[in-house]
Amino acid sequence: GKGKKGKGKGKGKGALPAPGPAGLDLPLGTPLTAQFADGEWYKATVVQVRKKAPEVKVNYNGYDSSCDAWLGLDQLRSKLLPKGSGKGAKEASGLPPVGSRCQAQYAPDSNYFPAEIIEVSTNKARAKAPIKVKMEMWLPPVALKAIKAPPPEKAAPKAKAGPASASGLEVGLELTALFEDGKWYKAKVVKMRKGAKPVMVSYNGHEGVCDRWVSMEEIRSKALKAAAAEDPPAKGKGKGKGYTPSGKGASKGKGKGRGYHSGGDAVAVPVMAVGDVPDPEPSCPGVMIRHLSYAATEADLQAVFKACGKGPSRVRLLTDKSTGESKGKAFVDFDDDLAGSAAAVRKNGQDLKGRRMTIEYARPRTS
Repeated sequence: GKGKKGKGKGKGKGALPAPGPAGLDLPLGTPLTAQFADGEWYKATVVQVRKKAPEVKVNYNGYDSSCDAWLGLDQLRSKLLPKGSGKGAKEASGLPPVGSRCQAQYAPDSNYFPAEIIEVSTNKARAKAPIKVKMEMWLPPVALKAIKAPPPEKAAPKAKAGPASASGLEVGLELTALFEDGKWYKAKVVKMRKGAKPVMVSYNGHEGVCDRWVSMEEIRSKALKAAAAEDPPAKGKGKGKGYTPSGKGASKGKGKGRGYHSGGDAVAVPVMAVGDVPDPEPSCPGVMIRHLSYAATEADLQAVFKACGKGPSRVRLLTDKSTGESKGKAFVDFDDDLAGSAAAVRKNGQDLKGRRMTIEYARPRTS
């Protein structure tokens, strides 16, 4: 017999969306974790994807587009990444896992020394040397240079022990602090002590790298004004610089010198304006750069200072003789182009690959 026609509605399968560049399913705006130039991992957002490696451009949360970076899949962590990429790609590539112990050479003809693997990479740029290790070796005293003894461990001062705690500051307090480049940045109190520079601050985004002791004139916080309102300063005579507590309140110095006092208006700290760059030394028309990103190259510096006068005549990146790694310092020469070196100094504080450069005139060599 004839069968009856069935009635009903059903959903058909539509065409699948075309795969993205490089077959990645990483839409723009996807949150993930990305590795920065310092080797640490930070929260980031996908802003661009392409076929060629490195495939993904990310923006690190809390930073502007000047810190955006193109990264390979081994420098990203996300559940949306295809298998065989990201964190698992290192294992698939046959590289040993981080934390492994081994014997390593620091040069092709050197002996082997105990070492620990602290980082591996499948990035094509590191194909010749994809493993980073921390070595242990015994050395004679003559092989050491620029030794800095560790600071003695001290118990945290009590609230009434030092000028910092007496003015309402405490460890962990968020504030604004002056850096070596003359600019103010968000920071956090990590230590306190007595002395002319009683507060150690850690600058946000550069924790443990740029920590420094600062004076009371180099910090700004509402806690200072609150402490001043509760404890009016007692007037006292005396010469000198610094913050001097006396009695319940801080003494207000009279006479010569500058001093921090917890009452009254905040002390204004002069900052060098762009037009206030001093004249360069005629015998040395060049600049010295400190606090340089370890990922920066001589080509990066050439690009940064290309528009300064006639452009750099020579760029010298200081590197470690044994490892070849950057020391974070460089010299840029401008021959007889004094206008070029003056324009370069005006770039003091400019960001390059995640770090703000400190730029100053190079001192002429003495014969």
